[in-house]
Amino acid sequence: MQPVRLAIITRRFWPYCGPSETSVAEVAEAIAKTGQHVEILTIRWEKAWPSSFRFRELEVTRIGRLVGGPWGMFRYLRRLHRQVKDARLDGLIVFGLTNESWAVIRNFAQILPVSIHVDGLDLSGIHRRPLNNRQLAILKYVKQILVDSEVTAQHLIQQRGISAELISIVPPGVRVDPNFQRSLARQSAARSGLSDAHPILDIKPAQPLVVCASPQFGDAGMLDLIDAWLHVLDQFPFARLWILGAGKAEVGVQLHPWVSPPHDEEVNERNTFVGNLPRELEREKFRRLRDAIELGCGVSPLIYRAGRYGVGP
Repeated sequence: MQPVRLAIITRRFWPYCGPSETSVAEVAEAIAKTGQHVEILTIRWEKAWPSSFRFRELEVTRIGRLVGGPWGMFRYLRRLHRQVKDARLDGLIVFGLTNESWAVIRNFAQILPVSIHVDGLDLSGIHRRPLNNRQLAILKYVKQILVDSEVTAQHLIQQRGISAELISIVPPGVRVDPNFQRSLARQSAARSGLSDAHPILDIKPAQPLVVCASPQFGDAGMLDLIDAWLHVLDQFPFARLWILGAGKAEVGVQLHPWVSPPHDEEVNERNTFVGNLPRELEREKFRRLRDAIELGCGVSPLIYRAGRYGVGP
C-alpha cells in the first residue's frame, strides 16, 4: 500500500520556536512515524532563507515571501494554491484560522479531506466572543478539527454549527517517560556548560528552572506567563525563568496591586490604582516585583508601564 501524502500548512515554522511551531513539528512527526509522507509548507520570511530543507527528517518547503500588504498576501496565496495543486496530495492540515485556512477551504475542501488545527493562541483575540462568519465557514467544511486542550474544545463547541464529533484533542508538549529518573550529576554537568557559555545562564544544579520557547512579540500568552510566574515564586522562591525566542525585548514593570504581594490592602476598586495605596505598601509591592523580575530575567527593569492604574494622589 502506498503511503498517504499529506501537507501541513503553517504560516510560521523553524527557525521560529514558539508553541504553535512546536505543535506543527509534533503533529508532523507523529504522522510520519505511522509511515505516511508528510511535507510542511510555510512562508519564506527572510530572503536569505533556503526555499527547501529537512527538519528532523521532515520535508519543509518555503513558498515565497509575504511582503506588500494585501497584494503580497494575494500573491502568496496564489503560490500556495499552485504548490498544493501540483503536489498530488491525499489530505491537508492547516494550522490556525488564517487566510491560508480560508483559501484552502474554498479551493480544496470539495476534493481533499482538510483538517484545521486550532489552539488557545488562535482564540486569544476572540475569547468569549462568537467566531465570525468566515471562521465558522472554515470550520463548517473541514473533516476534522484538532485542538490543543479541553478548554479550546469547549469554546468551539459553544459556537454555532460546530459539532463535538469533529473535534479531537491533541495536547502539546514533550511526552515524558513516567519511569524516567533524573540524574543530578548529569544535570549539574549540563548547567555548568551553560554557565561557561554565558554568565547570565549560571544556575545551581538543583535550582528549579522553567524554560519557555516563545516569540518575544505577538504572543498573547506571554503576559499570562509573567502573571503566573509570581505565583510560582510564592511556592519556589529560588526558581528561574528563561524565555527563549526571536525578537527584541525590554524588561519593565507593570504592577497590578490586587495580585502582587504583600496583600495587606482591602481589594476594592479604589485600591486597583496603585497610587491610592499607602506609600510604604506601594513601595514594598514594587520592590518584590522588581526582585522577582531580576531573579527570573537576570536584569533590572528600568521601565514602569503605569497607564491609568498608575494615577494617584
